[in-house]
Amino acid sequence: MAVVMLLMLTVAQMMNSTSTVTTTSGKRVNADAEARTVFDRMAGDFSHMLKRADVDYDILKGAGNDAMYFYSAAPSVASSNATVQDPQSPVSLVGYRMNADMQLERVGKGLTWSQVVFLTYATQPPVNSSSPFGNSTISSAFSADIATGATTASVIGENVFRLEFTFLLKPYKQASGTYLPAVYSNDPWDARAGHTSLNAIGLSDVQAIVVTMAILDSTSKKILPSGTSLSGAASALLDNPDLTQLPAQVWQEAINTGTFAPAGIPDRAAKQVRIYQRIFPLNMP
Repeated sequence: MAVVMLLMLTVAQMMNSTSTVTTTSGKRVNADAEARTVFDRMAGDFSHMLKRADVDYDILKGAGNDAMYFYSAAPSVASSNATVQDPQSPVSLVGYRMNADMQLERVGKGLTWSQVVFLTYATQPPVNSSSPFGNSTISSAFSADIATGATTASVIGENVFRLEFTFLLKPYKQASGTYLPAVYSNDPWDARAGHTSLNAIGLSDVQAIVVTMAILDSTSKKILPSGTSLSGAASALLDNPDLTQLPAQVWQEAINTGTFAPAGIPDRAAKQVRIYQRIFPLNMP
């Protein structure tokens, strides 16, 4: 009986270990699949992005989650306003943002030709210090379409709770002829060139967009206390103002060293957060 009990205990321990490994692997596979789906969708949108200095790029950065809206020739929901006189254009309004439930949303609105708005300025020709008329910007012309709860938005990353945009700026040639290397920046313009906004330059300073995401899989979410929001976890993954490291490195280090401990999130759930990052070259003219 003692031998049988010993064998049963050994088998039980093996089965428990196998179950733990299987569960952990399943969580990682699910998170990997979701991240891949999101990044593939972004790749299509960024590759078809309109790369012009006379169209708006609405990039909202700050402490915590970021958002971005732009024009793209990527597929989207057809416009209900299309007519014979104003037909459907190949251009769509596309955007990425976090909703109130801490899920990643993609905004996709098909536009007719008259709905594609170009930036207009009081000063001609415009310079970087110029301010465009409000009705020619995305935030004004499409305020209803990018508002919270707009029907043009749909959840694309159910378990993504943190979104960060960073920009790789092109090398800059000074007046003296000296080339300054490409650098990462939280702003999509190059202060070395005297630029302070996207006005009149578009994304011409940007070589690539870096997207960083944090995912907590649906299985791990089940151990969160009832009513717990992931906003605290999003805030605990800090921005990196000096960009000595990209966000993925900073966030992963916080998780590995145990300094990532958001209030209200059990430690065993916090340890299941997974970080993903991809760089999307823009090939700007």
